[in-house]
Amino acid sequence: MNTPLQQPLPDADVLVERYRADVFRFVLGMVRDAALAEDLTADVFLKALRGAGGFRGDAEVSTWLFAIALNTVRSHFRRRKVLQYITFGISGEQGTDTTAPDVQRFSDPRETDPVQRIALAERLHRALGALPPRQREVFLLRVVEDLPVRRVAAVLGIPEGTVKSNLFKAMVRLREELDDEL
Repeated sequence: MNTPLQQPLPDADVLVERYRADVFRFVLGMVRDAALAEDLTADVFLKALRGAGGFRGDAEVSTWLFAIALNTVRSHFRRRKVLQYITFGISGEQGTDTTAPDVQRFSDPRETDPVQRIALAERLHRALGALPPRQREVFLLRVVEDLPVRRVAAVLGIPEGTVKSNLFKAMVRLREELDDEL
């Protein structure tokens, strides 16, 4: 019997339909390559479905999926022996940004000039890439995915205070980088 804190895992079709876009967006934020993000997102759902019996229901389904996604991305880069998740700005090297930033996600909606919106989105995209991996993970989960601090902590397996500290540091670095834009 489920306690109030437990929730059942939806069936496979519902699971993918409900969470695919969020997981893909998170993975894309980590790897910055749309084709690779598609492949890794598929891996996330395969792992989730294979490990469905291990879902205890004491965390939200999305928290569980984001944790699988994070581990999948980390494993991918460990296998490739890449020291950092991503390297920006060096054309032709592995890990180089090959996708345009998501203007809707990474720009000021009050900005009416599309050229300015794209320019700001590109600056933010580069600034995010310059963050240390943990700060980028926290920022993407908390700000872009809008997860509460407790869920970010659960996904990353770190204390809430560490989430807050890393978020603060990420925000300071982004403000410094984008100071003339904001």
